[in-house]
Amino acid sequence: MKKWFTPQRLMGIFIIFIMVSSVGGFILSYQDTTNTPTIQDSYNGFNIDTTSEGFYKIKVQGQEFLFISHPSDFESSQLSQEFLKALESKNVQISYDATANESTTLILADMQYYLEQVFTNQKYIVIRGTNDRAKTPTLPKITCNDAKTQNPVVFITRAGIESLNPNCLIILGETQQQIQKRTEQLAYKVLGVTKEQ
Repeated sequence: MKKWFTPQRLMGIFIIFIMVSSVGGFILSYQDTTNTPTIQDSYNGFNIDTTSEGFYKIKVQGQEFLFISHPSDFESSQLSQEFLKALESKNVQISYDATANESTTLILADMQYYLEQVFTNQKYIVIRGTNDRAKTPTLPKITCNDAKTQNPVVFITRAGIESLNPNCLIILGETQQQIQKRTEQLAYKVLGVTKEQ
C-alpha cells in the first residue's frame, strides 16, 4: 500500500496553498483609494467626504461627484444672474472648443461630459455639441450665438473669447485646473450645494 502523504504531494499542496493565498491577499488588499473618505465635513446641508487624495466627494440624489475644489472656494465669486435665470428652463446646451489642439480638446470634452452628468442628475434636458462640425461631425454645432432664454449655452474653452449674450456662460481657463475649477463652480450651483448671494 502506497503512502498518500509523500514528500512530493506535501510540497505540491504547500505550493498550491501559497499561490491561492497570495491571490486572495492581493484581492483583499486592493482598494479604490479615491473612494476612501478620510475627513467628513458639511456645507449647506450636504455631507462632504475628503478622500485621502484630497478630492471632495458629495452625494446628490444617489449619485457621487468628485471635486478638486471645496464649495467654500466659490463664496466670493458669482455666476451671471441672467444665465442662472435662463437655467430655470431645465434645458441646457453644453459645447466645447473643438478647434484647440488634441490634448486640450480631450480635457474640454471631459469637462463637457462631467457637466452633462451634473445637469442630468438635476433632471435637465442636455444637448451636447462643439463649435466645429468638421472635427466632430456627430455633434451639432453650438456656440454662444445659439443661446436663448429657454435654452442657454455653456461653452468650455481655453481661448480668450467673449460673448455679449447673457444666456451663454463661457468656462475659460489657461490650464486644466483653471477650467476644472470654473466647471466645478457651475456644477456646485446646479447641484444646489452653493447658493447665490
